[in-house]
Amino acid sequence: MEDYEVIVLGGGPVGLSVARDIALSGFSVLVLEEHPAIGEPLQCSGLVSPDVLHLAGINNDIVINQLKGSLVYSPSGTVMPLMGDKVYALAIDRSSFDYQLYMQALNAGAEVLLSTSAIGLERAGAKVIVKTTSGDKQVLYATKLIIGAEGVNSLVAQFIGMPPPEIKVRLFAAEAELQNEKCELVKVFLGKSIAPGWFGWIIPLGKQNARGGGGVYDYNLSLYCCFQLLKESYPGIFKDIKIKRLTGGIVPLGLIQKTYGSNAMVVGDAACQIKPISGGGLYFGLLCARHCASVAINSLRQKNYSEEELSLYQTLWESEIGSEINTGLWYRRIFSNFPDSRIDFILRNLNRPFLRSLILKYGDIDHPSKLSKKLSSYISWLTHFDL
Repeated sequence: MEDYEVIVLGGGPVGLSVARDIALSGFSVLVLEEHPAIGEPLQCSGLVSPDVLHLAGINNDIVINQLKGSLVYSPSGTVMPLMGDKVYALAIDRSSFDYQLYMQALNAGAEVLLSTSAIGLERAGAKVIVKTTSGDKQVLYATKLIIGAEGVNSLVAQFIGMPPPEIKVRLFAAEAELQNEKCELVKVFLGKSIAPGWFGWIIPLGKQNARGGGGVYDYNLSLYCCFQLLKESYPGIFKDIKIKRLTGGIVPLGLIQKTYGSNAMVVGDAACQIKPISGGGLYFGLLCARHCASVAINSLRQKNYSEEELSLYQTLWESEIGSEINTGLWYRRIFSNFPDSRIDFILRNLNRPFLRSLILKYGDIDHPSKLSKKLSSYISWLTHFDL
């Protein structure tokens, strides 16, 4: 049985970032990734802020398109244009993004095993035994610290008794050939029939290619049918679309009060470190990866893997993004219950030059609370106004 000081479950960007930082401090780290290739299958829209590349230590060569605003479509089809001068977001080659983090982790000294799934965890004295399977072979590994970065169905989360997410949103997405007249603008579609409780989107990758999709709260609804309704609702936009690749996934939302236990921490999607407004997880996940790694390094140096020692991780990440998650959840709960008539009313009243200028000035995809504070009194009036 091989022994490592840290084992990370999940070879996505967050898990690889944690592994890289711990390995750079001289500790032995093993990453277990269930899929045969890093970055596949693609389960992300690949829309990030420039700060994400900075956090990951990756340069701009993976950027496919720069986005400077959006066109927001109300359920009735009215459009609110938000067109700015600065770059608000980047459409990136997500597979390349993941692969570069993989190489960073390897160069730092971490080991990464692909096509290897963790199927069981158990305590053995001061260590955790990880039971894995790869093909028809089973192997046991021992570790002082186990870190769960394996997404919504985290084995480590179950191991420490972490509560389930408050909300699970199902996403459907596609890469497609699609004509884009304004390739610097993301299109956002609202409406109960096409994306109940969530939204639909088109992210241009250039003049002729895009990523599109939608999400739903309701598990009784068909994601594919919702996407078909989106296309039928906007035939001019989706004319001659040719889908090249389909993907999807589940976005877990909530503010988890305990993401640690003895010998264990949970990070990224597995810990619901996700923006409730958009469902994006890279920025929050990479921020929390830094805190997870720093607490792990200190724990290893102190040779103390107790729950009390690792509780600092919760304090650090909550102090950085906890209020953002809480604010986002508050708006998300309200929005998910609105009928289409209320959404139409809100967008119609926000679609004014002064308010659009405020949105463009304070809009930040990583810190939506900045804008919500500026618009709080107005939005409160709109959400409670008796139609």
